[in-house]
Amino acid sequence: MSLIQPNLGPDLRRWIVPSMLLLIGLAWIGGRFPGDTLRGTAQYGLVAIHAVPIVVVVSAVWFGVCGDASTRWQGVLLAVAILVKGFTVFAIVWAMTFPGGFGPHGVLDWLPIGTANAGAGLLLLAFLRTRRTRRTRAGAE
Repeated sequence: MSLIQPNLGPDLRRWIVPSMLLLIGLAWIGGRFPGDTLRGTAQYGLVAIHAVPIVVVVSAVWFGVCGDASTRWQGVLLAVAILVKGFTVFAIVWAMTFPGGFGPHGVLDWLPIGTANAGAGLLLLAFLRTRRTRRTRAGAE
C-alpha cells in the first residue's frame, strides 16, 4: 500500500476519532503550561518534550491509515494511551498533595488533561473491541 492511498477498514475507523481527541488534548496541554519562568534553551526543551507524544501519535495514525496493514501502530497508540492514563493519575495525586506547586490548578488546566484522558480511554476501548473482533473471527474459522 502506498503512503498516499488511505486504507480505512472497519477496524481502523474506530481508532481515528479517539486518536484525534488524544491529539487535541496533548496539544492543548503543551500550550496550556508554557513554563512562564523559563527562558531560552529551557523553554525550547519544554516545548520539545510536549511535542514528542504528539509526533508519536500523528506518526502512528499516519502509518495506520496509509502504511502497511500490520498492527504495530496500534501497539504504539496503546502505549501512549496507557501513559496518558498514568500521568493523569499522577497529576491528580500531585494536585492534591501540592496545591500550590506547578501543574493543574483551575478548570482551564484540567480541561486539556480531561480531553487527552477521554481520547486515551476511547483508544483503550477501541483496542479491546478490535481484539474481541479478531478473536471472534478466529474462532469462527
